[in-house]
Amino acid sequence: MIRRISGYADTTMSCHGVTLSMATGEVEMKGAPIRLTPNEFKLLSTLMAHAGRVMSKDQLQQALHGMDEGISPNAIEVHIHNLRKKTGGTLIQNIRGVGYIIEK
Repeated sequence: MIRRISGYADTTMSCHGVTLSMATGEVEMKGAPIRLTPNEFKLLSTLMAHAGRVMSKDQLQQALHGMDEGISPNAIEVHIHNLRKKTGGTLIQNIRGVGYIIEK
């Protein structure tokens, strides 16, 4: 709390060589920048914030679009596919029938 008040809150998350900065919106993998769409960034930040916990498609869809019912059910799968291509394919794991996880 004290760091937040004084403006020194750590706004970066790091997992498996991928570093995400909430303050600047930048993502790096092993020091090299990765360009993400706004939805990919939201999805990755949600998964990294909950690293070690399985997130269902519904939870991820809510994080991306709130309660908007007009979103395609395949949107999460498309964003996950794109994130896997951009991060080397091993960062985000699928727990079949349950959801997605980034291991701690």
